[in-house]
Amino acid sequence: MNSENGVIVRQEPLKISGSTSADREARAQQLANLFVGEMIPLLVKVRQDFLDKPKDELIYNCRTFTEYCIQVLRYSESHIRRLIAGHNPATKKFDGSKNRKPELANEDSRTNVERLHDSGFVEKCMKHDPVLLGLVLAQAVCLDSLDDDLEAINRAALLEGKIVNHIWNEAANRRGEFSYFV
Repeated sequence: MNSENGVIVRQEPLKISGSTSADREARAQQLANLFVGEMIPLLVKVRQDFLDKPKDELIYNCRTFTEYCIQVLRYSESHIRRLIAGHNPATKKFDGSKNRKPELANEDSRTNVERLHDSGFVEKCMKHDPVLLGLVLAQAVCLDSLDDDLEAINRAALLEGKIVNHIWNEAANRRGEFSYFV
């Protein structure tokens, strides 16, 4: 954005082609990290980058826009082209929001930790698997603090992996097998 005479003017690039390999790589990486439907202008630019690049150049480890769509964005190229063109036939034929269940009112104001206690999970884990209990409670605390702490989701996901790893190891130990998940 640029301010001229007190008016904010959005500056768009005048020319899409002519960017460097590093520019194309950065733009492709940025697009890969964002939700596809909201990034139509960037999709158009990345598609143009694939048309402009030399044949031997890779963008985000992809040689073609088709590879990029499938491997990075996890959509078919035809789906991306429909998004770019604004002609997604699925939205015309079927409105998925009609059949969505309405979101339940947040009647339960208990924290995740309180729900674990109330469900009897804590008591059962204390008897059978205190390590699992500690991991699950730590994750519940992280999930309870999502509104206050943006890093909590990363900690919760890390704990999820540790929980799954612990469950797999315990199952392997009970079967007398060697566990590969350390």
